[in-house]
Order: sequence, then C-alpha cells, then structure tokens
Amino acid sequence: MDIYSILKHLELQGKKEYCRANYFRWKFGLYYHNEKNETPKTEKEFLHSIGRKSLDSLLKWERTGEYRALVKIYLASLVADDSKQVYDKITEQAKSGDVQSAKLHRDLTKQIEKEAEQLMEAFASNLEEDEDTE
Repeated sequence: MDIYSILKHLELQGKKEYCRANYFRWKFGLYYHNEKNETPKTEKEFLHSIGRKSLDSLLKWERTGEYRALVKIYLASLVADDSKQVYDKITEQAKSGDVQSAKLHRDLTKQIEKEAEQLMEAFASNLEEDEDTE
C-alpha cells in the first residue's frame, strides 16, 4: 500500500475525507499520472474544486495524528525513492573498501523500512476495520 492508495481510500469515506485527501495531494504536489502536466492549482482554484470557501478546517486537520501519519508515509516514500541513489553511492564506496559506509546504509535502510512498515500496518488495520463494518 502506498500513499496514493491510502489517499484514494480516504477520499471514498465521505465528503470531509474527500476534501482532506485532495488537500493533501494539493499541498504536497501529488498528482496521478494523467495530471502530471497540469499547472498546480492556486489556493482559490483548489478551494473551488472541493467546494470550500476557506482552508480553515483543513489547517485544523493538519494538527491531527491522521495528518501526521500521512506526512510520515509520504516522507518515507521520498526516502525510499532516494534510497536507490544512496545505495548506488554506498555500493561504489563499499567496493572501493569503505565497509563503514556500507554498514551505515544497511542500518539506516532497516530503520526506515521498519518505521514505514509500522505506519502501513496501522493504515491497513484501519482499512480492514472499515471493510468489516460495511
């Protein structure tokens, strides 16, 4: 499960959650493949697209655990994207004899994967609970 599927699930939960998911996408510039070439919406355009007059309720939502968890999952995905570049560099250094660099990268990667897995499990259990109540 990735940030896109989590946001998709969130937006299907109702009007409030739909606005939250789209706000998160808008704020972090997360677009689906067919939207990549679009110019980012201004705040006014975004509010019009979700039928709201202000960002007040969404700014309040930013102080919740749900929002913070989404941010952590998003940041974990960014770290994952960068891991390939880091891995290549560390591998190059390890091949030249720098074992400490290889060990550092391995330990950091394990920590990031563990934290992301815990967050994903939390969202997966929420998804299962939602499916059980339907």
